[in-house]
Amino acid sequence: MEISLNNFEYLCYRRDYEAAGRELIRLLRVLDENYGYLRGLDGWAQSAEARPILDEHLLVRLTSAISSLVADPEFTFSEQGLMQITHFQRWIAALFA
Repeated sequence: MEISLNNFEYLCYRRDYEAAGRELIRLLRVLDENYGYLRGLDGWAQSAEARPILDEHLLVRLTSAISSLVADPEFTFSEQGLMQITHFQRWIAALFA
């Protein structure tokens, strides 16, 4: 399952809370299935020079979008969404570590 980082960022910054929350859960599920590796995240080509910093670049983009989403005072998780996100709290902690 591939996750579009561009789409996730778009949903977060557009303040499309429901869709962004669902994508966050999908993203965390993919992270969990890949034991913390950022596989299946976009797949856009990078120059050979940029490959060594690809993970850091993706990580900054991810954490920025997640921060924007959850810091928005109008965003809330549903009860079901909160239960799902709690299951993935270790990956959230790892992303922000």
